[in-house]
Amino acid sequence: MTLDSGSGTLEGLPQELYRGLIAVSFFGLLSFICSSTLFIFLTWKIVSWRLKSGRQMPINQFLFLIYNLLFADIQQALAFLLNISHLRQNAIVVGDTTCWAQGWFVSTGDLASSRTSNGMIPFHSPALFTGS
Repeated sequence: MTLDSGSGTLEGLPQELYRGLIAVSFFGLLSFICSSTLFIFLTWKIVSWRLKSGRQMPINQFLFLIYNLLFADIQQALAFLLNISHLRQNAIVVGDTTCWAQGWFVSTGDLASSRTSNGMIPFHSPALFTGS
């Protein structure tokens, strides 16, 4: 498999791209910290509610939807956080393991968020209108 000539490794990042990657990395880190913290908090709350109640009640469907979206956001935040590697190398190396991991996290994060939105919302929307 050959890459397009414009798709090769970029060494010596231009200043504009370097500053842009700093911003993307910063907000990726911020998103990762916030989403992970909320994910851990919701996990703790769900487990503690289950243990306190003593019975196996189903999880609130809206809480479950938010839980899945947080997981998808964590995956995407990890992809943007991997830009730190490009900043450290002052290059975007095509075919590197970081490049592969970044692509995988973006793809699975997009898939997870779209699956959650398109697959679960239609089933949960009637509960909004019927109150059940």
